[in-house]
Amino acid sequence: MSHSKIRTEKICLNCGTETPGRYCPACGQENIEPKQTVWHLVTHFFSDLTHFDGKFFVTVKDLFAKPGFLSREYMIGRRASYLDPIRMYIFTSAFFFLIFFSLFDVKKMHIGGENKTGIQKDQDLQAMMSQARTAEDSMFIQKVYGVPAKNLLQPGKDSSQNSKGVNSQWVETDYHSAAAYDSAQKALAPEKRDGWLKRRINIKKIELSLRYEKEHGELFRELAANFMHNSPKLLFVSLPLFALILKLLYIRRKQF
Repeated sequence: MSHSKIRTEKICLNCGTETPGRYCPACGQENIEPKQTVWHLVTHFFSDLTHFDGKFFVTVKDLFAKPGFLSREYMIGRRASYLDPIRMYIFTSAFFFLIFFSLFDVKKMHIGGENKTGIQKDQDLQAMMSQARTAEDSMFIQKVYGVPAKNLLQPGKDSSQNSKGVNSQWVETDYHSAAAYDSAQKALAPEKRDGWLKRRINIKKIELSLRYEKEHGELFRELAANFMHNSPKLLFVSLPLFALILKLLYIRRKQF
């Protein structure tokens, strides 16, 4: 509330409603003199800013300290002291992603072990296998490294590639190219060929296998970067979806 002088006329300048007090009962405009000084505008700006911050910090405090309290207050109509949920959601999301993308570059993340060659990975695997005490330990190590037992200790064979195809430790595929896959599909009877969706998935797997055959870490960096850059869109799209889910859950109560 400002400390400006109240007008002697009790008629709202905004809507023309009779205003006995400081604020119009119809539109809420303050019934003060329309001529304002620069100092008044500056103080009013900082007042609104601190008022918003005050509501924000009170809302955050109660959100973490009193689970369910804000929901109950909102449902019974006590909303003036707290930040609106939608504004809170948008403000915190925008602030988080602004800070995150300013400080971190997902494409520069280092993926552990990404620079190791197939021979180095074989040496690491054999060192782990030499420490295995039981058959269960050996099977567990093979599962972690993604290498079948028949590929172990075979000279000249890279454990990162098995009989499934190119670089199957990362993207498993039976074909070395999309042309080979198409030829294999044409050789089958029409009823045994892959459907439209499975065909698209298999071709994409082959493309990824060929593109990231030697740069495993680049695949994960690009996936992480795409996910992070699309996560703000996902959060905004998920808001009405969650609202729809709540509406369906409380459809008989007509309130959610």
